[in-house]
Amino acid sequence: MRILSATEAISPAFSRTKLVLFTPYRIGRTWKLATTAYLSMASTVFLPWPFIYLLFIPFVHQMPGVNSSAVVIILAVVLTLTLIWIVIFYLISRLRFAYFDVVLNHGQFIAPAWRKYGNQSRKWTLFKLLLGWQRSRCP
Repeated sequence: MRILSATEAISPAFSRTKLVLFTPYRIGRTWKLATTAYLSMASTVFLPWPFIYLLFIPFVHQMPGVNSSAVVIILAVVLTLTLIWIVIFYLISRLRFAYFDVVLNHGQFIAPAWRKYGNQSRKWTLFKLLLGWQRSRCP
């Protein structure tokens, strides 16, 4: 097989997508693959958005009548939201591996591919987490 340029690869990519999604057409399988593809796009870049709420700590601390327990509550909520977001990010990253395997190997089910790529998805998610933390710290 010869190597295709970026513009030459567009037509085969569309043909392959039509083949996977619509040949033979099964509404359940097509919706499952489309939903999996949509959800897996959320794992592209990790942005620690709960840390935005840390900006409110100086304002809360300076408010009259507010003690330091409000700051502790804000910190606990931010850390809890961040932990939940990391878990969701891991699950979606793992789903991306499963989706890629289903499309690549003409798979019918997500679950076998989900079990197959657990170790790789953990390493990849950790890499993206570290990259996202570094990106969020850069000016």
